[in-house]
Amino acid sequence: MHQNFGMAREHIRLAIEAERQVQGFASAAAEMRSIPILTAKAISLAFERAGQQSAAARRSLKGIYERTPPHLLGLPSDEHITGKVGGRAPLTRPLTSAGSEAAANQLNSPTFQLLVPVSRAIRPMNASRQTSFHFSFEVITGNHVKFGLATKSGRRARPDEHGKYLEDEEKRAVEPVIVPIDPDNFAHYQEREQALALAEQECVFSNIEGDREDRIALFRAAGESEKSNRPPTLKVDIRTQSPLVSDFLAQAWNDETLAEAMTKTGFDKVGKWSKKRHEAHASDKFIEDFCNLTFSGEDALAAHELLNSLGWREEWQNPLAYRSHGIEWDTGKSGRIQMRCVGEIPHELDRAGRNRFMKSLADRFDALGVPYVLVMHRPTADNHEKNWHFHLIYWDRPAERFNPETVKQRLDAGEAEVARYSKRNAKYLEAALNDPKVQAQAGRFDFEVEYTYTDAKGRDRTVFPFKQNKNRECKRTNFVPDLRAFIADISNRELERVNASRRVCASKYTEMDIPKKPDQHLNDAANRQELSGQSTREGASNEAKQWDYIQLMLDRQLEQEKNDLTPAWSKLRGDFKEAGASDAII
Repeated sequence: MHQNFGMAREHIRLAIEAERQVQGFASAAAEMRSIPILTAKAISLAFERAGQQSAAARRSLKGIYERTPPHLLGLPSDEHITGKVGGRAPLTRPLTSAGSEAAANQLNSPTFQLLVPVSRAIRPMNASRQTSFHFSFEVITGNHVKFGLATKSGRRARPDEHGKYLEDEEKRAVEPVIVPIDPDNFAHYQEREQALALAEQECVFSNIEGDREDRIALFRAAGESEKSNRPPTLKVDIRTQSPLVSDFLAQAWNDETLAEAMTKTGFDKVGKWSKKRHEAHASDKFIEDFCNLTFSGEDALAAHELLNSLGWREEWQNPLAYRSHGIEWDTGKSGRIQMRCVGEIPHELDRAGRNRFMKSLADRFDALGVPYVLVMHRPTADNHEKNWHFHLIYWDRPAERFNPETVKQRLDAGEAEVARYSKRNAKYLEAALNDPKVQAQAGRFDFEVEYTYTDAKGRDRTVFPFKQNKNRECKRTNFVPDLRAFIADISNRELERVNASRRVCASKYTEMDIPKKPDQHLNDAANRQELSGQSTREGASNEAKQWDYIQLMLDRQLEQEKNDLTPAWSKLRGDFKEAGASDAII
């Protein structure tokens, strides 16, 4: 009987504690509403006191506006979503759907919400203490560089940027940097001194002979060697009559370039179908074709830019998702010139563990024989203190500096070595090696070496006989998923070495039994907007997913606690009744 009364007291104590926590949360929310408005004057003053250093100014302002975090109140923390301010901030962000021109203008004008915290990724964990980990992959093609197409990360191509960006020694870590897309400049950026983990045993791994300038030169040459087979195209179906298409047409006719492209496209199609007017169903096909305005090359880029200004965004996971709005975007077809990966290094690892992690990843690409650059980046003043990560760039075509003697040795070694060259060019190898003009090109990259011969009709032909075949392993459909799984394996191996409780998993959330929709990674532009106080569609979507997950887990926890308490409470009621207590007393 005394035990039952003790249980009752414990239940009452828990109820009182829960009520106290709810009141604490309400108090924290009221405190948030009393935060002073962040003004331009306060920001300017903070910058002056911090010596014009953005990181120091941010820390100063943080002390003004940060309040008691929810986890100190005993509540489930949502700091990954809202920052340490408590509660979910009201989000009144416009959606990027096809709407009127006024809505589009509202969308594209910067909306500063200085008291709305930045969108931060949440790290859910399953019952096996497994979490996901960040790993991104994107391909840069010749069209990206030639036409300045944006990649998944939101970067646009400009010559001589991306390689240098990774290794740029002149960039200051506290200054915002525009990440380039070009292969050579990205290699430079990747190895910039301020971001490299120079205190580590090794922070740069590569199988490209020479120094940083040689690595940059290889990717620059790779970008110039691949041709564009099909330019980007954009189709607009005027039959949809969606607000987006209507706004596009209204503004396109006022644009000299787009108006000329639409007029030319119309006349070309009329001329083509006039020859087929006697064919069955020709009129129906003509109407369907004529109503699809097609822009190609530079015209497609101009149309793409106009659509973006109207609020249209392409979906990277499903490029044809906007067919319902009458838009179809195709980036065209061209050779791949650089593959880029950015991945997480577990922050729990020590210096030796990080070095083993990087060495394992480097060994994998050494075995593939493709040119690569792998660098380790440390946390900086502008990101999280746990943000240890790596950048990996590679090209799927083996390459080296041309050495006639090395090629001769391969030819003497037999077919196994000759197989690295295409069958079409293999017949030119011996003749090219004996050509003085080819021998004079020693030191260039092998895929750049030209050989000119005269064909049977007396015409001069130029080929690149020493260009090696692309690595088939790198072109497999499962190459990237397998690489992600490999990174998970070496991460877990090193986590086990340091006795960390966490493990990482390369599977999807659904396969990990985590009831959460995956977040959309914020590209560079979106991340800068969020950090500056501007709301983004991606950030709003991520916050909604994160909040839904937290609510679901809290609901599950509540149901579990109810289920745990029900049997004990039923037994307690029975004991009270046996003792003669009335329902009113119970």
